[in-house]
Amino acid sequence: MVSREIIKMSGNSFHLVFTYGTLKRGEPNHQEMLNKDKGTAEFLGCGETKDKYPLVVATRFNVPFMMKVEGLGQRVRGELYSVDDKMLEYLDRFEYHPRLYLRQEVAIALTEDKDGHEILPAQSKNCWTYFLSKTKDDWHQLKYLSDYKSQSGEFPPYVVRTERDTEIKICDLVFPPS
Repeated sequence: MVSREIIKMSGNSFHLVFTYGTLKRGEPNHQEMLNKDKGTAEFLGCGETKDKYPLVVATRFNVPFMMKVEGLGQRVRGELYSVDDKMLEYLDRFEYHPRLYLRQEVAIALTEDKDGHEILPAQSKNCWTYFLSKTKDDWHQLKYLSDYKSQSGEFPPYVVRTERDTEIKICDLVFPPS
């Protein structure tokens, strides 16, 4: 297990968070990271997981999910953010932690700084990220991605929450109630 990094500034705690899906810049939910009412998030740069994980797009809403199965899949590309306690708490709610996703530690190789300049050698960072809370065996047949893009053309585009059937919750779609 890695030990995540917490930065103390002016009495506030800041946490490193790795985003790999719809919260990245240019993706449908990135505005959540910019909303100061929900907390503070500072973009630090881009990187990839040090280990391989299966990153898939699934459900009728075309949601990206990273499963905690080390060594299967690819090294996943994403973005690193420094977030305050308030934003971390908001991200937990946004990601339906712990029912749909689990916030867990992951080792990341930071390969680009916030201005897009390559970092050589890559900097090792321990961050929070959100893994699917339970592995879905039938999803192992899906294509494993290394870099999620909602408009890639490889799969239908992501369906934003405001355009979904409000009678069905994503948690129930992924993990139907017993």
